[in-house]
Amino acid sequence: MRDIARVQTFADEVLSKRSTYYAQLSDIGKVKFRKRLRMVMAEKEFYGKDGLKVTDAMVVLAVSALVQLTFGLEGYFLSRFYKIYIYPSIFHNKLLESNLKGSTSPSGVIRFSWKHLEHGFENDHDGINLALHELVHALKISITYGEIDDEHIYHSLDRINALANKYRSKDRAGGFKSLRKYAGNNDHEFLACSIEVFFENPEALNAEIPDLYESLVHLLDQDPANRLSDYKAPDRPKSFSVKKAMRIKPESHYS
Repeated sequence: MRDIARVQTFADEVLSKRSTYYAQLSDIGKVKFRKRLRMVMAEKEFYGKDGLKVTDAMVVLAVSALVQLTFGLEGYFLSRFYKIYIYPSIFHNKLLESNLKGSTSPSGVIRFSWKHLEHGFENDHDGINLALHELVHALKISITYGEIDDEHIYHSLDRINALANKYRSKDRAGGFKSLRKYAGNNDHEFLACSIEVFFENPEALNAEIPDLYESLVHLLDQDPANRLSDYKAPDRPKSFSVKKAMRIKPESHYS
């Protein structure tokens, strides 16, 4: 059992140095962030794999990505996902018969390569953040299973799925500067890759694909470009025509 109080004592120091998102929050915003960090850490179980010893700093950084992703939402635990396995580097997934940097399973397990998770925080302008990427998959699974009950989120995800169908072929052809080609694989990867850029280079994404950016703002109820006001988003539209029939059974794994 991890000593949450001990971890909490140096969370500010770790995050101030390694998370640009956290460092740009106001004092009040940082208090909210650390409170959520403590609550989430108490709920998750962390396991080192292939001989890796999971340190408190690793836990803080991994959980901070979840807090960042859901900072604008009321439901931020993603309770289905309670087991997090951390590997030293790329690991082999027997089910997919592939070597992976990360994976997310609807059964409630998230796996990370520590080498690549750490890189996502060391370079926060390349539009690649493994922790965010996998946690976007976890968020979408939670929405799909109806575990986050928010009509705005359903509407926004519907719209993003439609935009994915519209833009993915262009992305495959390298038509977007802000999105990497991996976003063209399917709707799930389109969302995950888009949100990586949404946080790391919001101005570029907004300039190139404004309708996607606006939908991501509504989905997560935060605007990463609004750094002076703790990423506060504009008020969401008051009424939506929501099609909750969009809930479909998720795939067995995402990477």
